[in-house]
Amino acid sequence: MTSVRPFLYNQRKLHEAYSSKPLEQKFKIVGASSRITEEVSSIQPNKASHIVAYFTKNENPEQRFVTQREKRWKDNRKNIAIILAQLHAQELAKSKKEKKSNKRNAQEGLIEIPNIETANICTNFPLEIGDYVFVRYDLQMCVGRVEALYFEAYNHHCYTREAIKDLNDISYISLHVFMPLYLELFTDKIKEGCYILTHQIPSNIVYHIKQDGVVVEGNFLRLVGNEKRYYFNYFEREDIIEKMLK
Repeated sequence: MTSVRPFLYNQRKLHEAYSSKPLEQKFKIVGASSRITEEVSSIQPNKASHIVAYFTKNENPEQRFVTQREKRWKDNRKNIAIILAQLHAQELAKSKKEKKSNKRNAQEGLIEIPNIETANICTNFPLEIGDYVFVRYDLQMCVGRVEALYFEAYNHHCYTREAIKDLNDISYISLHVFMPLYLELFTDKIKEGCYILTHQIPSNIVYHIKQDGVVVEGNFLRLVGNEKRYYFNYFEREDIIEKMLK
């Protein structure tokens, strides 16, 4: 597993992340001495206004395209999440009604899945590096470990280690993917003997769980507790995946 991290680090170095060096070169301070003085380190209104103007006027077509594309996938993901949350609420209400009218024939095992509409990412349950997500690839539901998070700013994707309280706050996510093997057991090693690492927009993130929701031993991951297994089994249902594909 540890051999994967240097690869991710090298990939991140090549990523188009934000750097202040171009700005430092563009707005280089001209002076007789390069030493840092109190005068140089203080706020300079003229230089600050130039930097603000540089960013606020950066409205090129490429930037507008990225913004529109990002808005599309965010709106689409939000709409799908709302549909799934409403469907689950309807199933839950139906199950409770059946239990009251006919306890013998009532559907058993249906429990409430919280925060479906936000992918279970919120202020009280933020997404952090090292956490896990249920992630869909076409018709297959998998588990992904979060290796890196990025947010979009000024046409660049900036790496962050901050806890994410809203999935819409990030523009890219890097995942170490575990494929389903049997029941609650998953593996990160495919037939070719390779690992699956993805760097993607988070449009296919379905649900978030914390690190204590899984146990990883070698190349195998196991979901901990009936609750987490139920969550995954629910989202991998064929009819649920069909809703996501619409």
